[in-house]
Amino acid sequence: MLVVNIFQDEDKLSDELMRLDAKSNGIISGSFRDGTFSGKLCEVASFHRPVGLSANRLLLVGAGVKHDFNFEVACQLAGTAARHVHKTGIREIAFLMRGELSAERRGQSCIEGALLGILDMGKYKTRDSAKLALQSIVLLPSRTGEEKELERGAVRGRIYAEATNYARELVNEPSNILTPTRLAERTVALAKEFGMQVDVLGPEQLKQNELNALLCVGKGSHEPPQLCVVRYQGSDTQSAAVALVGKGLTFDSGGISLKDPDGMQYMKDDMAGGAAVLGAMRIIGELKPKINVLGIVAAAENLPGGGAQKPGDVVKAFNGKTIEIVNTDAEGRLVLADAISYAQHLGATRIVDLATLTGSCVIALGDITTGVMTNDEKWAGKVLEAARDAGEKMWLLPTFSEYRELIESEIADMTNIVNRKVAHSGVNPAGAIVGAMFLMEFAEGTSWVHLDIAGTAWNSRRIPYLAIGPTGVGVRTLASLILSVAKENA
Repeated sequence: MLVVNIFQDEDKLSDELMRLDAKSNGIISGSFRDGTFSGKLCEVASFHRPVGLSANRLLLVGAGVKHDFNFEVACQLAGTAARHVHKTGIREIAFLMRGELSAERRGQSCIEGALLGILDMGKYKTRDSAKLALQSIVLLPSRTGEEKELERGAVRGRIYAEATNYARELVNEPSNILTPTRLAERTVALAKEFGMQVDVLGPEQLKQNELNALLCVGKGSHEPPQLCVVRYQGSDTQSAAVALVGKGLTFDSGGISLKDPDGMQYMKDDMAGGAAVLGAMRIIGELKPKINVLGIVAAAENLPGGGAQKPGDVVKAFNGKTIEIVNTDAEGRLVLADAISYAQHLGATRIVDLATLTGSCVIALGDITTGVMTNDEKWAGKVLEAARDAGEKMWLLPTFSEYRELIESEIADMTNIVNRKVAHSGVNPAGAIVGAMFLMEFAEGTSWVHLDIAGTAWNSRRIPYLAIGPTGVGVRTLASLILSVAKENA
């Protein structure tokens, strides 16, 4: 199958398309005239055994408006085509990706988008499902001499897509299979595969190190919490490291502050931040940038058992600050509090954390955009630049000092959610920002960025380029960030 993307606002066919149209006896121009195809984003039109072409089929994919075309759109087009091919039984596709991107970026988008698009989330289905027919992807140059650039892009696209799919498959695992202990085992296996050091702090080590905020979240479960630390040593001269910190709640019932049961089965995705960190570490381990990186995953299970923490409890975190537990369903910020402080303890000078942290961020930004909050706008600017490079949408939210007043406690240093006695409205205002303000207490002057992926970690819509389920958001942004910082340091 030959795949060609065509823009909605192409007034006339380019020379390249005119040659293809002439060879195929006017299929492209004819499809526009008779309304078979309009070029709207991710629209497809398939033609069987087109006259004059050596390909058995021709697939036109709508690229939308030219002005809006970018790397993210190119990935979506490739994913759309690959998912369509999956249904047809075609074994080989050839991409002719058109648009204002370099050959390397076109090559990357074709492979990355296609591999992300064809991942099947039906791992535990016992009925026979359609086997993946696609075996080969060919990239066609638009100009002579760009083959090597296409190949470089294709290699990077494969590495990024495989790591993102690795994270998606982790998130998709049921919580009875992927417990905190098994997530730690997966972390150890990943580190060994890519030649990185790894330490796992189980419950006894957590107690010895007084990582009490993480410990208290797991008190209601028979599954003990774990703190996984992966060390990538890419530089002998640079002692300071960038830390990537992920929330790893393999299941979150809300604890004593029990969640509404409707949709609770999706709370297996509460470790999507941790999965993203591991996916990014996989890319880093494969591409080997000259920089030191810590990948930290705080894993636990939040259940309402007899030993569970209760609203009104006070816990002392790793950095010595005390927290009044107002709501046990605000547990992600507790495990991250200790993980962020521990990252500083290990020498991290710049930190990025990812977490499915707040429903408030979903209300604010939906399932399209990740919320970004920071104590250092320069560091946040680098993260946002990396997100644009990776084709992931992120948006900076404010962290003005006035928001800190909303977590004032009468008996401890802070509450773990909005103190309603302080919030005049009697509700929980600015929940996503308040969650970030809590975490900022544990960054303690270190350059830090928080990514709230509560809305973007799971795709619940039927879109043509991605399966329903985990998205792997953050993997490619984190990897692009580390590669960019390594390049600056070189």
